[in-house]
Amino acid sequence: RLRYSTEGRAKKVRIEGLFFPALVRLGYRVPVAGYLLNLAVALARLPNSIRRRQQFEAHVMIQQDQIVEYANHVREALESLSVNTSAALARLQQSTEQLVQTNEQQAGEQRERSETLARGHEQQQQELARAHKEQLDSIVHRQQEEIETLTRDYRQSLEIFANEQRLAVTATQAELDQLEKRAQAQDLESQAIRAQLQDETGLLESKQAEVRTRLEVTEK
Repeated sequence: RLRYSTEGRAKKVRIEGLFFPALVRLGYRVPVAGYLLNLAVALARLPNSIRRRQQFEAHVMIQQDQIVEYANHVREALESLSVNTSAALARLQQSTEQLVQTNEQQAGEQRERSETLARGHEQQQQELARAHKEQLDSIVHRQQEEIETLTRDYRQSLEIFANEQRLAVTATQAELDQLEKRAQAQDLESQAIRAQLQDETGLLESKQAEVRTRLEVTEK
């Protein structure tokens, strides 16, 4: 419109490829022929619109399949991680029980030795009993320290592992939320395109009905 306005004609600027579209738009203003021309152009554009709609639907389907595949992969990874964690906890608990049993066995052996030495000379009995008692106390104290250290390390490792798992689950949940929002946005866009195509189809049908009516009136 600007090119063929009064100012555009005064400037006399030539733009290639503008004449034909402008001529077609001017043809739209003709009472009957313009409507038929507009209908023909709409029919010519209909295959491209349908093709674009099919391409978009295929793209949406691929995106949804990828989202489902990624969600399944994340779920399998979490399940595998949970199984590995349970197995590690079971092994650690078994090691702790074995260590406690070993300590109890060593303590029993030390008591038996003390009782055997107690049957000897009274002085030797007292000295040996004292020595073995000190040794036993030292062993028990050392074993208790080892158990406390092991328990402390075990609790710390469990806390670190639990924090890592919480962070991993939080990050995974955030990714799933983003993927869900993206899928919702794509669904809204697809619905908008479908609504637009339905409006265009309805407009085209109404134009066809109007053309038939005008043709019938013209024939009469």
